[in-house]
Order: sequence, then structure tokens, then C-alpha cells
Amino acid sequence: MPHPDETLLDFNRMQELREIVCEDPAEELPDEIKDLYVTYLRSGAKTIDQAESALRAGNTNEGSRLIHSLKGASANAGAPKVRDLALQLEQMLKKNIGTLDEHLALLAEIRSVFDETHQAILRCYKVNVP
Repeated sequence: MPHPDETLLDFNRMQELREIVCEDPAEELPDEIKDLYVTYLRSGAKTIDQAESALRAGNTNEGSRLIHSLKGASANAGAPKVRDLALQLEQMLKKNIGTLDEHLALLAEIRSVFDETHQAILRCYKVNVP
């Protein structure tokens, strides 16, 4: 039976990080990896807020830059749904496709999936975000 969070988290990415950082992949999640997730969760939420502000101000270049950053951070953290939605919005912005309302609707979806991913990271990886 598939893990309920596997659509939100790329467990293979976590294994890759463990192999890079850990001598014993069975050991508890090291602080270096926990720190990566804490940084991702903190900066991701802030980046989404900043992207919304940029889009509302009509600054699609800045919005695209911020979404590109979120896409890369999500790929590194193993958050494929956030990554894929961010890619979709980034492409819309770069190609000047869609309206502000469509961009904001997709950004709202990104925020929702990011929040679900945040909860999945807390559940699965026991990361404590102060």
C-alpha cells in the first residue's frame, strides 16, 4: 500500500540526501537534513507571499524569479507537487500566458499544496520548525 504522503514527498530524494550525509542510512535524520527542511519551510512560505505581492503589483518578472526559486528549493527538498505547480506558474509568467486572476489562483493552489507538504514533512521527517 502506498504511503499517504508519497504524492507530496519524494522519498527517493530523502534517501539520496541520507546517502550523502549519513554514514549509516538507518540512523536518525541528521541535523544537516533537518536544517534543510526547516529552511525550506520557512523560506518557501515567505517566497509565496513575496510572489503574490509582486504579481499584485504587476511585477511579473519578480514574480517569475520568486516562483523559479521556489521551484528549485522544492526540487531540492523532494516536494514534487509544489515543484510541478511552480513550474507551471513560472512558464505562464515567462510566456505571458493567462490573467492576473489565473496567476493568483494557481499561486493559491501552490500555497495550499505547500501547506500540505509542510504538514507531511513534519509527520514523516519529524522536523521541528521553531
